[in-house]
Amino acid sequence: MELRVGLAPRQRLEVSPEDARRLGIDEGDRVRVGTDGTRVDATVALRAAVPAGSVFLQEGLERDGANLLSGPTVQIEKT
Repeated sequence: MELRVGLAPRQRLEVSPEDARRLGIDEGDRVRVGTDGTRVDATVALRAAVPAGSVFLQEGLERDGANLLSGPTVQIEKT
């Protein structure tokens, strides 16, 4: 019997612990990140190396890629 493995990369929002506390989000939370009416879904990953006031998202994903967002600033809301 052959089985197909359904591994697909999912979007991850890398954010500083300081910003996460301010936003009321934590490691593993699901969030919606958006700008100019476009939104992507992501899972929070806390990273001490991320400068406060910045976030990192992955580009080139089949779904929810950062390249869908066009503005220089984003809004983050917990889902």
